[in-house]
Amino acid sequence: MTLLKQYILRCYFSIFNLITSNYKIKNGNELRQIHSVLIFLIVSAPILTAYVINFFLHMENKIPALVGLITSSIHLSLPLLYLLTRNSLLIGTIALSGSFVFLSTFLIFEGGISNPLVIWFGIFPLFPGTICERNIIMKWIYISLAFIITFSFLSYFSFTFQESLTNRGKEINQMILIFGILIINITVILVYKSLQQRTEQELHRQNSRADDLFRVLFHDLANPLGRMSIGLSIAKRAMPDMTHRGIEIASQASDNMMKITKNIRKMYAISRGKANIEISYTSLKKSLDLIQEYFKSDLEKKRINLHFNIFDSQDVYLLVDNESFKHQVLGNILSNAVRFSPPGSNIWIKIFSANEHLFVLEIQDEGIGIPETLKDHLFDLNKKTTRPGTDGDTGTGLGLHIVKSFVEAFGGEISVSSRVTKDVGPSGTTIKLILHGERRIS
Repeated sequence: MTLLKQYILRCYFSIFNLITSNYKIKNGNELRQIHSVLIFLIVSAPILTAYVINFFLHMENKIPALVGLITSSIHLSLPLLYLLTRNSLLIGTIALSGSFVFLSTFLIFEGGISNPLVIWFGIFPLFPGTICERNIIMKWIYISLAFIITFSFLSYFSFTFQESLTNRGKEINQMILIFGILIINITVILVYKSLQQRTEQELHRQNSRADDLFRVLFHDLANPLGRMSIGLSIAKRAMPDMTHRGIEIASQASDNMMKITKNIRKMYAISRGKANIEISYTSLKKSLDLIQEYFKSDLEKKRINLHFNIFDSQDVYLLVDNESFKHQVLGNILSNAVRFSPPGSNIWIKIFSANEHLFVLEIQDEGIGIPETLKDHLFDLNKKTTRPGTDGDTGTGLGLHIVKSFVEAFGGEISVSSRVTKDVGPSGTTIKLILHGERRIS
């Protein structure tokens, strides 16, 4: 079996390389179409040729054999036509139309719906499935059903179908049918499995190269950025009584670059399943105390009042990863709330019980809100959602995407609602996290 598999694959890829030797394949989709067309033609041509030879030798009426000869000749020319047009839909339509005409002609002269070869009407729609889009597949299914229904009606109304094939020819037809189905199964399975294996190997190589690239990037970029940030901080302290806008701008840019680097590292680790996430029951009160202390200077600078229902939260333990929940989830949410809140405003952090083991953590601010144009793209990396805060400071635009990644890794959900200043009522943003946990009575 191994030798047969190797022989089939060797023959197939030899033909593939011969056809594509002077052609530059543009993308993966075009490569898939070339393979699909080639598989279809390689499988159908020998079966069609075998039927034509059998009809010439063992059928009194030669019309089906002549129609088959024309059809097989068209089949053999289709690879060249595909190289000229690169139109897989055209190739599939020509090939299938010819097959339908050939089969219909044969059934008229040999038994109609009672002939075992009518089963090909049920197999034909499988071929465009490897070449064409879904709507094209459905059209060919309808066409097959139409042919089957037509022959059924003809038989029902006693249409006289000829019987011009000898008994030996009928036996050979049965053999071709059985071997034809086996050839289809073997070829399609072997070739597609081989292509799948090659694709997986190529994806693995690309992922490995990407891992190496990101690892080098994170390491080589983080170190000089860290030293730059330290150097700028020292320079700012050395001139406390001087206003040096250039150093301030450079310091902010350096800090933002450090944040971007750390955030991308975290996101990449999560997407690769390499983030160190160990879920356990974590005290919500301790997490809130730490995050409040962490943002103390930012809150005081903008005179923002932070409120949270400490009584309700003190006995709540959430099923999360302790470090990422505090720094990546709460940290990013509160950072956004502070950035987009005006001086003297309020931020509320509340906890509600959805049920015995499910809690809703709500962070609400009185900031400038999120415009409608950005609401639908808050978690989309391909859309630019970063914008200046109330003090003109900018973020990375990655915060909420990171929050969502970690919340989903915890088995939770996130939702965002917001009002902008021009809306009716006060502006502000509310972020709700639905997380698993439990309440422990002290």
